[in-house]
Amino acid sequence: MKRMKKLFALLMTLAMVMGLGITGFAAPVEVTDSTIPSVTKSNITVKGLSPDVATTINVYKFATLMYDADTNEYSWNIADWADDYVTLNADKTQYVINDGEEDDLKTAAAAQNAVYSVPEDGEEGIMETSYTF
Repeated sequence: MKRMKKLFALLMTLAMVMGLGITGFAAPVEVTDSTIPSVTKSNITVKGLSPDVATTINVYKFATLMYDADTNEYSWNIADWADDYVTLNADKTQYVINDGEEDDLKTAAAAQNAVYSVPEDGEEGIMETSYTF
């Protein structure tokens, strides 16, 4: 009986230790409108388009804002295909395209599926000098 008590005490201790470590395995989740009530939306404006040329614009998702509820911190997750072409600046305030790798990033993006494309299939291109998403 004494050994059974020790065994149950050991199992209970093990269960408690394992239970405390479970929250440490939580992964950050992608920030969406439902994640944070005060998410602000912004626009992307493409300027410098030729007014007389039918232009197609493709948007590619290379960064995702992540939120970790355990640490209450935000972080950026750079897509694997873009990771070699962008780095965090020295001030750690923005990601920048590495010098001389603009064309390589453009080629890598073209190999991905666009998350948004203007015009849609069957439509003529944009004939304006700018376009706002």
